[in-house]
Amino acid sequence: MYEKEWRVRKPNRLKGVEYNDNQCFFVTICTKEKVEIFGRIKDCVMEYFDTGEIVKDEINILASVYENVVLHNSIVMPNHVHLLVEIYYDETKSPTISQVIGQYKRAVTVKNGFSPWQKTFHEHKVRDEKAFNKISEYIENNVNRWQDDCYHPKRK
Repeated sequence: MYEKEWRVRKPNRLKGVEYNDNQCFFVTICTKEKVEIFGRIKDCVMEYFDTGEIVKDEINILASVYENVVLHNSIVMPNHVHLLVEIYYDETKSPTISQVIGQYKRAVTVKNGFSPWQKTFHEHKVRDEKAFNKISEYIENNVNRWQDDCYHPKRK
């Protein structure tokens, strides 16, 4: 027999961040291998495929699943999603950001009949109002800058 060498996964949560107080997060969730399965951008307009319609619809449902979650902004791109999510914590019923994103990814997977997602997601803690406004603007203008986006297939 041989000993299998296990790959050590990089932790996907931020070191030193408390995930149990009111916080706002900028979240990016990518498709497996960054394949463009949610739609295409034509003339700075996102044209959704069926999978993308489900992804978009589930974003709208997400905030209604949890009382303590506010979705401030979002965008579905051809191969990724950006969310600006705020969680108001209390001791009894507040989800973590991992639970919120896990719920979202599961709902999309069930409705599509397959998982379009990478295993993990990226989150950035929004530290102040200036950062919040900058991220909101980035989300709103993301479609217009698709050619320069780091997830665009031509940038690989």
